[in-house]
Amino acid sequence: DYSERQLRRITHQTIQKVERDIVDFKFNTMVAALMEFTNALYKARAANLGGTAAWGEAVEALMLLIAPVAPHIAEELWARTGHDFSVHQQRWLVADAALAAEDEVEVVLQ
Repeated sequence: DYSERQLRRITHQTIQKVERDIVDFKFNTMVAALMEFTNALYKARAANLGGTAAWGEAVEALMLLIAPVAPHIAEELWARTGHDFSVHQQRWLVADAALAAEDEVEVVLQ
């Protein structure tokens, strides 16, 4: 099952990945990352995270992240979700490294 923490983690990891891929001109892997993110959203919705703050942040992030590769779809989704102005006039997302970090478990070996 997905938790809000996991959804926020995948959101910020996707922001990091998309930004790296844009800088490196790796648009095919950028699209792949967005598809993986979409699949994670389906799993989160199945885990009843649909009305949470993490869900809202993730959906908004998806719309902003698809804008460079699917500008017309992003603009339509942005307008249909009640946002003012254009999706292309919004600030680019900044990933939070602390939220993107995987949970660490320290294992002691003898």
